[in-house]
Amino acid sequence: MLINVAGFKILYYFCEDVPTDNYSCENGKIIQQPMTIIIRYVSFSVLLLLLCACGRHAERRWAHEAIATAETLMEQQPDSALHLLQSIEQPERLDKHSHMHYWLLLTRAKDKTDADITNELAIIQEVAAYFLGKRNFEKAALAAFCCARILVEQQEKQRALTAYLEAETIADKTGNSLLKGMIQHNIGVLYYDGLENYEEAISRLKKAIGYYQQITDSKREIAACEILGTCFLLTQQPDSALFYQKRALDVAMTIHDAISQSIILRSISASYHVSGNIAAAKEYGLQAIRIETPAAEQMRAFLNLADLYHTINSNDSLIYYAEKSIEAAELSGTETIQAPIYELLSRAEKKNGNFKKALHYQEIYVAQAIDFYKKRAQESLSGIQEKYQLEKIKNEHQTLLIHRLWIIVLSVTAIVVLLAVALLLYRWNIRHRGQLFAEKEKAENLLNERKRLRAERLERYLKTLLLEQKFKEGDKEKYTALFDKIKQIIFDVPKELVWEKLFAATDELFNSTLTQLQNKNILDDTEFKICSLACAGLDNTGIATVLKLQISTVKNRKVAIRKKLEIPPKGDIGEFLFNKISY
Repeated sequence: MLINVAGFKILYYFCEDVPTDNYSCENGKIIQQPMTIIIRYVSFSVLLLLLCACGRHAERRWAHEAIATAETLMEQQPDSALHLLQSIEQPERLDKHSHMHYWLLLTRAKDKTDADITNELAIIQEVAAYFLGKRNFEKAALAAFCCARILVEQQEKQRALTAYLEAETIADKTGNSLLKGMIQHNIGVLYYDGLENYEEAISRLKKAIGYYQQITDSKREIAACEILGTCFLLTQQPDSALFYQKRALDVAMTIHDAISQSIILRSISASYHVSGNIAAAKEYGLQAIRIETPAAEQMRAFLNLADLYHTINSNDSLIYYAEKSIEAAELSGTETIQAPIYELLSRAEKKNGNFKKALHYQEIYVAQAIDFYKKRAQESLSGIQEKYQLEKIKNEHQTLLIHRLWIIVLSVTAIVVLLAVALLLYRWNIRHRGQLFAEKEKAENLLNERKRLRAERLERYLKTLLLEQKFKEGDKEKYTALFDKIKQIIFDVPKELVWEKLFAATDELFNSTLTQLQNKNILDDTEFKICSLACAGLDNTGIATVLKLQISTVKNRKVAIRKKLEIPPKGDIGEFLFNKISY
């Protein structure tokens, strides 16, 4: 909304000093013409650009809100965060900071949802360098952590370890225990699963557990304890393994996490199995089955028991739990992970001498294994196609962006040209207006001068009438010829036309009021003349002298005039007509 207001202010700036009318002078009259089309076009173009800028501003503001929301959803709902981030169109148009933050969150969301991140290394390295330069150590450490995760996915174990250690160094400058715990946890997993350095893995995982306990992050503490128990088991330390596994079980029971409980119970069963305590292994394996979990977890629990009975050559129990595992797998729809079950069944039937059945299970096992690898290959191909489509879309976006930039450049160029033309027209219009106003002022001066001369003539005529009134009746007849000559000299017309000149002068001074009154045909000729002379300022005696009437006749006619024009009895006729110009 702020941008719209600004746009209208700028539009007003362009228009307020531009004359809305052009003037021309024809035959002494000032004629107004509409505003030129070029000025309107320029104003409209400027407003259009401002509205486009407003739209882009709203789009960027929505993108910033989406990024902020995705950051809050990242830990609990990474799927929603990923969807929200992927809904942002053309993130490269964001400002530098928001663009770097966007890529950091997007990579993190993909990693947490097991999406492909192997192509994001270059941009995340740039993100890490950017935030490190801005001394934002938390985001720089998280970016370095994401670099390590990408390198792990690329099977670059040593480079991944280097990236993790760099992330550790940066994270030490922060007070973020969660970030520190995540880094130590993943270093431990890398030593355990990739580098097979179990002693170092144990050290790192213990540090991770310490950080998770500081912030009471039970889920991550359970995961770290479980892997730590496995590391102890691999180093022939079953007691330590059981200690951390049972510790993880206690935490899972505290937070009522059934799936974690089932997983940990299976791990404890495996630990007792390795240590040779088959009874305890069976006990914890059966506990895992009793916990209400989704069908996929039930399948794994049954498979764990089947494998346990396979090692002790209890084929009947193996077949029973293997079949239960198949039932659970069918309920969960996870057919691709049934292959190990059929392999166990094939071995059990072979030991029992049921070679035909063993061969049948072996064929199922091979078919499912082949199907599994085909699906993996198809997923890999789909991933490649998805990357190709993504790159294609990015290229199309880049092409579209270039086209838009060209359109903007051409539009700006056109507007600049139009503004230059408008400025030239404006300057020419200003000069032309000055000339027109000078001509108008000159015409008005001539008109005023003409009125002034007419007023002077009328004044001289009235003085002549007053002088004529001062003579006695006998003398007035004697000097009549003299006064007629004076009147003829004043108005420069024969004496019979003096009335027309007198009327014209009076009517002009009263802005054609008398002509309007005459056109109404309200008064007869004598009444109209009396009315006109009254407007000229003559009293009853002067009017009687000019019209050669008796004074009483003039008075009676004035009474009739007042009635016809609806003037109060004592009202002044001249003042009434002057105030009723539009009569």
